[in-house]
Amino acid sequence: MLADDHPFVLLGIRATLVPHGGFTIVGEATNPSSLVQLMSKTSCDVLVTDLTMPDASGDADDGLRLIRRIRGGWPEVRIVVLTSLTNAAILRSIMSDGVTGMLNKSESMDELAAAIRAAGAGRSY
Repeated sequence: MLADDHPFVLLGIRATLVPHGGFTIVGEATNPSSLVQLMSKTSCDVLVTDLTMPDASGDADDGLRLIRRIRGGWPEVRIVVLTSLTNAAILRSIMSDGVTGMLNKSESMDELAAAIRAAGAGRSY
């Protein structure tokens, strides 16, 4: 499952994962509310999500709050966070909230495939 508030990012992720093979994208969301709604209807093994996405109201949702909400509702889902943040304290906090993998948006798309495979196998990335 993919979540990002930028449609071009979703398109890029999808276009990158298809050639790698072995990935099935079961749904896409562009804001926290639609992500939670989608997750309540569709199961997934790995969620790839942006850390900060505006909600339908236009307010930017706190990424840590979203991660905790997903972790509380779907503890079995492995979460890979895509972010452009570089603040070490925030990144440590994200990992301590049960995120399986974290990748900076400046990394190569091949790294994303590797992070998803690792998360799917239960390994941190």
